[in-house]
Amino acid sequence: MSVVCCGFGHRFLFTNIELELDEVIEKLITENGVDVFYTGGMGQFDEQFTNTVRKAKLKHNHISIILIKPYFSNELNTNKEYYNYRYDDVMVCEESEFVHPKAAIKKRNRWMIDECDFVIGYIQRDHGGAYDAIQYAKRMKKQVIMVSKKIKHLFLE
Repeated sequence: MSVVCCGFGHRFLFTNIELELDEVIEKLITENGVDVFYTGGMGQFDEQFTNTVRKAKLKHNHISIILIKPYFSNELNTNKEYYNYRYDDVMVCEESEFVHPKAAIKKRNRWMIDECDFVIGYIQRDHGGAYDAIQYAKRMKKQVIMVSKKIKHLFLE
């Protein structure tokens, strides 16, 4: 049975989180047995998250990075080679596929959280989709690991 981690962060990175993400992902793999990583693939945080997992795959070839799309789009066919190169698999979330596109992202995010064991978060403000996802993960009692905490008072353990 797989141990799954997903990540949520802002569309734009306001700080350099590369080294911190490297450390967190390495510990999740070696100490917690995480072998599957889900990403939404929608912004700079997701790009950094994916790059870090791909780098970890050089050392831990048993892990995988899976892109979870909120709905089907033609870009999956148009850029098929890119997706095949970048990710081990691409899935369209069934729960979000047929709802309004703006609602689909939130529904997909909740599905990812529901299906995972660990959540890595990067948020620098107290609003937006990443913020909502982290708050949902905490309500669902998921193990949340924050990188580059700026809003410390929101994450008292």
